[in-house]
Amino acid sequence: MSRTFLFERRNHVPSSDLMQIKHGFYQELLAYCEERKGFNQRKELLQQRLSERIEQEPEVRIAYIRLQQGVRKGRIQPGKIPKANRVAPALMAEALSLEQTGSGLLERHQELSIRFKNECQMQEQELYKLFRQQPSVQNALLLTNYEMYCSLNKSYSSKKSGKVWKMMMRSFAKTAPLSSFTSICRGPGTGRESRISFAQWILLHWYELWLLLPEVIRASRYKVEYREQEGTLLTEGSTGPQAAEPGLYIRTKRSYRLKTPAAAKIQPGSIVTLDELALIWNESLEAMTAKAVQLLRCGYLKNTIHRESGPLTLEVFIETVSAFRPASSRIQSLAQHLEAIRLLSGQLELTHEVAQRERLLEIAQKHVNRCCEWLRWEGRYPANPFNEDSYTDAPAGPSLEVEVEPLRDPLAEWAEVLPVFDNRLKFRLYMEHHLHDTLPVAYASLQPSLSRYAAEYEQHVALNRTCRGSVFENAPAVAHLEELRDQYRMKLAAAASGEDVALERADLASLKAGLQALHIRQPATAGFWLQQSGAGELVLNDCKNSYLAYSMYHLPESHEAIAERIKEVLHCGEEAQLITYSPSCGFNPNMNGFAEGSSLAAELRDAVLIWNAERTSFELQSGEQRVVPLYTGMLAPACLPEEYRNLALLTQSGFLTGTGLDYDELAVDECLHIGRISYGKLILHRRQTILHEKLFAGVTPDFDGYLRLHELLETYHVPLHSFVRLFPVRYNRLHIEYGESGLHKPIFLDAEEPQYCMEWLKHRERCRRQHGELAVVFEEALPDPYDNEYTAEFVYEMHKEPLRRGG
Repeated sequence: MSRTFLFERRNHVPSSDLMQIKHGFYQELLAYCEERKGFNQRKELLQQRLSERIEQEPEVRIAYIRLQQGVRKGRIQPGKIPKANRVAPALMAEALSLEQTGSGLLERHQELSIRFKNECQMQEQELYKLFRQQPSVQNALLLTNYEMYCSLNKSYSSKKSGKVWKMMMRSFAKTAPLSSFTSICRGPGTGRESRISFAQWILLHWYELWLLLPEVIRASRYKVEYREQEGTLLTEGSTGPQAAEPGLYIRTKRSYRLKTPAAAKIQPGSIVTLDELALIWNESLEAMTAKAVQLLRCGYLKNTIHRESGPLTLEVFIETVSAFRPASSRIQSLAQHLEAIRLLSGQLELTHEVAQRERLLEIAQKHVNRCCEWLRWEGRYPANPFNEDSYTDAPAGPSLEVEVEPLRDPLAEWAEVLPVFDNRLKFRLYMEHHLHDTLPVAYASLQPSLSRYAAEYEQHVALNRTCRGSVFENAPAVAHLEELRDQYRMKLAAAASGEDVALERADLASLKAGLQALHIRQPATAGFWLQQSGAGELVLNDCKNSYLAYSMYHLPESHEAIAERIKEVLHCGEEAQLITYSPSCGFNPNMNGFAEGSSLAAELRDAVLIWNAERTSFELQSGEQRVVPLYTGMLAPACLPEEYRNLALLTQSGFLTGTGLDYDELAVDECLHIGRISYGKLILHRRQTILHEKLFAGVTPDFDGYLRLHELLETYHVPLHSFVRLFPVRYNRLHIEYGESGLHKPIFLDAEEPQYCMEWLKHRERCRRQHGELAVVFEEALPDPYDNEYTAEFVYEMHKEPLRRGG
């Protein structure tokens, strides 16, 4: 492998700011606990000595019994103890001294309880003050959740302290992959920059609504699309979006049957106007306008301005709408509001001042609301209309390359065995086994069966992260890969018992030999999400077959160079054509500007599916030319339209799973320790301690609960700094609630600090009430966010040297 691109994602909240909120209360607690421990030891020793005297001096038995009871209760009254004058003076003195010490500890407990409450209030105020003073955090919240921004800045109360705590901990300790909450350093020669784009999901819905406006319908021309089957006209369309929500806009196609005689009077492919349709349908223009809405939705009609290809940007939408300005005053007004939004977007990029951005955003939201009104948006109008990509200067000190260079070889060695963890590779191998005798085959003819297999893959393999128990296991190559995965997982067995596991080169060599026996090569491109620990190690947060998608999105000025590298590793010379595609589906990061813009419709219509054994992947062939499709977006294929999802599964791999222990394979009764898994200085899986919620009985959000929490952490050897996740427990096993990201999302817990502990305990209780029985996963903070001024994560994209044909 050779290095290609390296990025650093850096958080905005420095550790020095958070250190100012630490006032040393935990050290006071330690001193108190040490005194209490000494007291308990003295008490236990005295109880033993008194028990011995009860046996040794029966004539004074009653005195020692009463004294022992007094010691147990912490209240000794010598005047009420029979024969107290015959008790050994040293024992009576020790008992009275112990009572005094106990009274002092009780007073100390009460003082600390008051101090604890005051400390929580002080830390809440200081954390909120820090939140208000952090322009980067304020800006990120302003753009991603304007409603919460207003709630926390303009009407804050202590009831909202939990939201501030979560936000500050994540802004301090956990890098976010795609948002304003981290800034990305792209290396030397790049500086601070903000890229503002309009929310794709809003734009796509606006466009669909715009096409249905009466003025647009009357002024448009239409292409007729259908196919005839046994006297029935079959069309393909959609009644509306399956999902129209922040960051996502997914339409699901369905088939329709038209039995209207008038529909068959027009040949498919014909271009008609609304007037011509009204004449054929024998309808008034008004009635035909209403009917056209249904014909558009069912797919019989397609507006000739409908965008089959290319990204829909705000600029393109403005241009399209402006062409219809003469149609009505409403469209003129709509175009003006869109133009105002475009200008405001540019102004947002030019300023980093939060107050100024807030004013601009308020103005923009009014224009958004007016557009929604004109376009007849149903339901609540969308908020948060802009997305931001935030970039920062290169950090001072050694370059990113220098920091990662020592571990380049272990990363390259690890990349060689990644196919063992590639479930989408197994899907391709099964489909090749299934289609072997029919290849090459017309791609269009496979769509129904491909969709069935793709759905089974998503429902079984993608969720369970194994082909075991599915139809895909029936392919010999897939079964062999599952055996290799089992071989690897046997090496991890000790980790499930709490032991650290250090993988050796021989372990990887065995896996590599198994892959070579199947003629499976390492990925053409690999992406690693890494963090550097203080001990010179790299911690692997994630890995995937990236196809340089991260670089495509963040380095638009390098698209030409990236394209050349991709063509090399995918063997796209003169004999093959690389076709890139990236349907946005409302997800802004899919708008990378790299896709060529064609919809693939023409290529897929007449193409045949072929198998490239050297790449272990399907490709297409059109005439004499190989066609290599490449999905360049970041949205999971499961969210893409069906035809694109099928193509992505057949031709590409994605995230790799199973390099460590998966949460939902773990069972916990009370406590479970998971060891660290490493390869050299590459950490593949952090140490974890999993505690069942029953251990937290009585751990309340107050000083006594704080004490009990620390007793639990000490008893089960949980570090004071950790990342905590919550999982429902079903049938004694951890259960993943898909779609409940707030439940599983790790939160950094600094257990030294009273306010942080209280907020986390309240968070745990809220989740318990919602989800029932829980398991609490404490993962070692490696690296510890306090060890560096800013938490950072590297994104390291590699590609292998091009293979010679037949080599």
